[in-house]
Amino acid sequence: MAATETGVWDLQQVRDKQLAGEWEYTSSEGLYTWGDNGVGRLGHNNQTKYSSPTQVPGSWSKVFITGSGNQKYLLLSKNSGDLWGVGESYEGALGLNDGTASTRSSPVQIGTDTTWSNAVGGENMTIATKTDGTLWMWGDNTYGGLGANLAGGIPYQKRSSPIQVGTDTTWSTNIANGQGAAWAIKTNGTLWAWGNNQQYAALGLNQYGPGTNYSSPVQVGTNTTWSSLGAGSGQGGAVAAFKNDGTLWVWGRNNNGQLGQNSINSPSSAGFSSPTQLPGTSWASVSVGGAMLMATKTDGTLWSWGYNNFGLLGLNDNIKRSSPTQIPGTTWSQVSGKQRAGYIGVAIKTDGTLWAWGNNDKGELGQNDKTQRSSPVQIPGTWDSFDSTGYNGNIAAIKSI
Repeated sequence: MAATETGVWDLQQVRDKQLAGEWEYTSSEGLYTWGDNGVGRLGHNNQTKYSSPTQVPGSWSKVFITGSGNQKYLLLSKNSGDLWGVGESYEGALGLNDGTASTRSSPVQIGTDTTWSNAVGGENMTIATKTDGTLWMWGDNTYGGLGANLAGGIPYQKRSSPIQVGTDTTWSTNIANGQGAAWAIKTNGTLWAWGNNQQYAALGLNQYGPGTNYSSPVQVGTNTTWSSLGAGSGQGGAVAAFKNDGTLWVWGRNNNGQLGQNSINSPSSAGFSSPTQLPGTSWASVSVGGAMLMATKTDGTLWSWGYNNFGLLGLNDNIKRSSPTQIPGTTWSQVSGKQRAGYIGVAIKTDGTLWAWGNNDKGELGQNDKTQRSSPVQIPGTWDSFDSTGYNGNIAAIKSI
């Protein structure tokens, strides 16, 4: 049955009216974006800021985790296996084989492949996997971050179209990147890192910066129980990853207590150079953003710690925390892969409601205003998946119904 303002019809009557042009069915499902729209990265064919969710034309099924620092593009998918980009293609980060810093304000397909399984955009550098277990990268290579044994430095060998990292076919879909570095987990549970190792010990190789940059993947320790990567290093210099026993591990910079070890600038301003466990064994999802982290547990609780300007931690104040502190509620489901987006926090609940807090000068909280919030506020609608992206705040989310 179908309900309308004028009555209830069965499905055949609806079909008859559609064919007669008397009634048009419209769906609210699809991709919505809002917030800052510099370089057109919201995909609306303009550079207008939106303070409420606005639908992107087309049938979109997924928004990928996107970027740290000053990253200014989105990665999207229409159908299973294709990959699209919108926004700035600086250093070739959109993979459009144009070799320029051109921008796209409407989504453009990256090649013609239909076998992409995951993708993560970062600081002008993209990492992606295919269904055959291969790993691919493109964009900036200043620190050898493309992982294809290309020397970094200036001039450096950037790539504006995908290149394969080695010949391995055992890469899982658990990948991350940021600030010229990248991390990935193989199907055997080993963790690998490469690229920028100049500061904050972000590669996790027990080297404090300025360390050695690596232009090919190097194994992090010898553990074989890594299960997923929450996110990579942003300007806050922190990295987080899970093991299959539900434990959460962090490393990198700790100048704002973002590693959650109840300390700041410990053991030094460089933080921790090897993975260090965060207390607890029931962590479910994690977000690394700038100098703050946020994570959910399997009991539906949500926790945040680190830098707290603009009320970024969602705790109704601006006080930084060096240990996980609970945000009220017990039905939280997942946090965004990145929270650097203009100092905002974003999370979804089990009922599909989407919530945001923090800075709002670009309308990124989706409240049709620019008022800052230090506690979670609901964004209208019911959502299936989401992500936040870029230094300046914006959010992309998918409605399933």
